[in-house]
Amino acid sequence: MYIQNPYFMQPQPQSMDEWYQQQRYLEEQRKQSMEVQTAYQKAWATASVKDAAEDRSFQRKEYYEERKYKRNQERKEKQRALAEMVKIDGEGRLTIVTENLSVAAIPRTFTNMQKPVLDELIRLSNPEEIIFRVQCTVGVKNTTVFLEQAKVGTTSYLTKKFMEHGITFYVPNSKMHYFTHQLFALLCQSDHDKRYLPDKPGWIKLSNKKWIFWKEDRLTWKALQKKI
Repeated sequence: MYIQNPYFMQPQPQSMDEWYQQQRYLEEQRKQSMEVQTAYQKAWATASVKDAAEDRSFQRKEYYEERKYKRNQERKEKQRALAEMVKIDGEGRLTIVTENLSVAAIPRTFTNMQKPVLDELIRLSNPEEIIFRVQCTVGVKNTTVFLEQAKVGTTSYLTKKFMEHGITFYVPNSKMHYFTHQLFALLCQSDHDKRYLPDKPGWIKLSNKKWIFWKEDRLTWKALQKKI
């Protein structure tokens, strides 16, 4: 029986050329692997630096936006704190004074109306019906303005009625209604008279059950309607 020599079963050794080729191939693979790893590390480092820069930029942006927002809020609060108020001085002159300023405010004349006085004219037979009478001076002339209670809340009503009687307001049109309403509110808040008017002359019964005679030359509710 033939038995094969074990020597011939072992792999044959490579030639020197093949061995060198294999080593060069392995070296090239190692270099490529190192290059890939180096490139990856550089890319990672670059990305990290970029991310850090973007993060700092975002933080700075947030910081400045927050400062801007706070400054805007502070400015709005200061503007809201400032209030332009209508005042009547001791001589009856009407002025506008800006309140809450850091310096002393100088009153500014805003109309040719002076010494305004308001009273309420109330219909005796129906006290819910009221006419406001504003007596004032315009220049050297005495002027009387009658205002219907049902209309004084209308935006342009007060301004229109005052201007019909030669009263001028030295303010921008955008603020005119604001100041005329403020003026009217100021007059209403001050002490003023309330007068009850009968519909017509003659004997009238008062709320205290007493009777009085209302002369024809006295103002009545019917006559008042012609003055509005």
